[in-house]
Amino acid sequence: ALLTKEEQELKKFYSKLTTLCNKEKALREGQFYDLMPANYDNMEFDSTRQFAFLRGAEKELILAVVNFDNNDADVVIHIPDHAFDFFEIPQTESLKAFPLLSNSKSYISFSRNNPIRVSVSANSGELYKISAL
Repeated sequence: ALLTKEEQELKKFYSKLTTLCNKEKALREGQFYDLMPANYDNMEFDSTRQFAFLRGAEKELILAVVNFDNNDADVVIHIPDHAFDFFEIPQTESLKAFPLLSNSKSYISFSRNNPIRVSVSANSGELYKISAL
């Protein structure tokens, strides 16, 4: 049977996600760090509708942000000092996050003192590869 346009897009998304999970060591083998406790009281992150976590392996770090709402969301994600220490990211470094699922070539800058701000489509998510500036 032929797939509908929506089914084709979903298949393409899962194909890309599966490829990333196999390609990115942080996703494949990395340690998990739940960012939800650091964002429960965050007024710019609806913890009943959004979910965020980190995965890291060696020098690779990936931020996953998921939006379970039927509306697009602009969210601010607080990454606690403990997470930076857990993944051995130096305190003085400015960081950049590159989207892996979207076709965007732009990146988002952030640091320990400047939380990351992202836009997430309705009922969707994004993976960001984190690196030093």
